[in-house]
Amino acid sequence: MPLPTEELTGYLTEVTPPDGCDPIESPPPSSNSSETFIALIRRAECPFGVKVLHAQQAGYHAAVVHNVNSEELVNMLTDDKEIQQQVVIPSVFVGQSAYLYLRRALRYEKGTHVTLVASKPRLNSCQNRDKLLESFRQFWPVLFSYLSHHITSYVIQEFGFMINVLICTIPLVVCARWYKKAQKITTHTFKRGDRYETCVICMAEYEEGDHLKILPCSHAYHCACIDTWLHTQPRNKSCPFCKQQVTIEAQYIHLDRGRGPQEQAREEEGNHEEEEPNNEGGGTEERHEEEYVERHPGDDQDADEEEWYAEPDNNAH
Repeated sequence: MPLPTEELTGYLTEVTPPDGCDPIESPPPSSNSSETFIALIRRAECPFGVKVLHAQQAGYHAAVVHNVNSEELVNMLTDDKEIQQQVVIPSVFVGQSAYLYLRRALRYEKGTHVTLVASKPRLNSCQNRDKLLESFRQFWPVLFSYLSHHITSYVIQEFGFMINVLICTIPLVVCARWYKKAQKITTHTFKRGDRYETCVICMAEYEEGDHLKILPCSHAYHCACIDTWLHTQPRNKSCPFCKQQVTIEAQYIHLDRGRGPQEQAREEEGNHEEEEPNNEGGGTEERHEEEYVERHPGDDQDADEEEWYAEPDNNAH
């Protein structure tokens, strides 16, 4: 057991036998039962735990074990679990010079009145760092609580109106984005097991890999079918099944998305083939326009009358 944090004062007495390996004699008799006696034991032969246990059993309240012919200081330990549980008095280890000083002071039969004070251990760099970290861990919650309280109060006082506006604006922005997203036409590649079955425009069942467009009302159609349907409606475009209107943003944001590369290539080839005949026939159309003569509804009747009047002349000749 180490020395207590507060000082321990008592009468120091050299025990018999001096090494304490055998049972030790009791301390000198005293009229005051509350007096404290400290045993002075020599280091030799038996373990430290046995020495201190014998001093405790003899009635001593503490033990001082000194080294022999050496100033080396050692830590007193014992591996005997039973002795560790029995020993309850504190003990300390000193060198040879400290023992000689105390030995010269033992002039009274009762012993010498001494005070044992636990010295503060020196802390190395690692211990200093650990102690600093421990202090920081203890101080950090207090600092955080103080700063949180004062900074929060200051921010609310200075920027309370702006914070309220921001808090009220965030839900509106989120709802607007959600509503805008819900109004868009999304694309989907059909797979076996999907809940979509038949395109109500072309009445064909969906096959694996077909590119579909899903309207905001959750009805799905072939990309080409719904594109044609929406383009044929002049103004109010709606779902062909439920007649729910499709917004302008939803009509054009995803119209070309979802078509596969093959479909887009076929569409470009078809457009190219349509443009070629138009270019080749451009000269013919121009010639027809040059040959075209504007005629009024009465022109045909005038021509017939001229031919009717011209016939008798021919017969006369």
